[in-house]
Amino acid sequence: MENILKNIKLNGIAKEEGLLNTLDIEKATKLIKPIREAGNMGGIGLSTNLKSLLIKLVKFDFRTMAASIYFLQLAKKLELAKIAEKILESNVKLYHMDCYCSKKSDQQLVDWHLDHSVSEIMNPENRAIRFIFYLNDTSSDNGCLGYIPKSNLVSYALKKGIFEKVLKHTPHKPLVDFRKVIQIKENYQYIKNIVGEEAIKEFLKNTDFADKKNFIENRFDHTVKRGGALIFDELGVHSAQKTSLGERIIFRYFYVKSKIH
Repeated sequence: MENILKNIKLNGIAKEEGLLNTLDIEKATKLIKPIREAGNMGGIGLSTNLKSLLIKLVKFDFRTMAASIYFLQLAKKLELAKIAEKILESNVKLYHMDCYCSKKSDQQLVDWHLDHSVSEIMNPENRAIRFIFYLNDTSSDNGCLGYIPKSNLVSYALKKGIFEKVLKHTPHKPLVDFRKVIQIKENYQYIKNIVGEEAIKEFLKNTDFADKKNFIENRFDHTVKRGGALIFDELGVHSAQKTSLGERIIFRYFYVKSKIH
């Protein structure tokens, strides 16, 4: 727990290997594999509460219902809510849960980006702590997550200014757009007052690759072994690398504060 909290505070992301035992890995894989076999290479949302489970039951969606129950039990066994509570320093609730099965591909799964940055204006206090569990080994050539260290701090400051209507909202989902937006004079000054100028300069230096065409950056890749997980602040800039060595199978949990004061 101490290492998780330390790394989240320092860089916005932490890695924990070996969280799942062999039985958990086999069971989770068995539940998610049918998604691929059904031809759905994207993700599928899982039920996080009784109401949602009952809807699945009424629709005879027993496959998703069974997966939802299992992953809810797994979250309880691993005490994920307790970890999220320590990170957010608040009571939390499970906001979202899903699983993905991505096919083998030489294309980057997801380019560098920020979530909640197109049209919506979010209270950054309502950000999620995400847990991604991997059911296969990852690498820069096989679906690992990229995460720019401390980018969550810069993002938090910008979103705070927008939410409080101090700053004007400008879409900034792609990394290249985010870099431009934070360098607008009034935005830069506001962010500087919250996180300090060094944090902004470090972020801009770390992400100068964004201006280069067809450039793949893997300095910030976080590789995880089968059965391990990444835990991170969703406000950070992140990506998902190509799956040129094989499919990528994951399941995810999103925890947010129960109440925003």
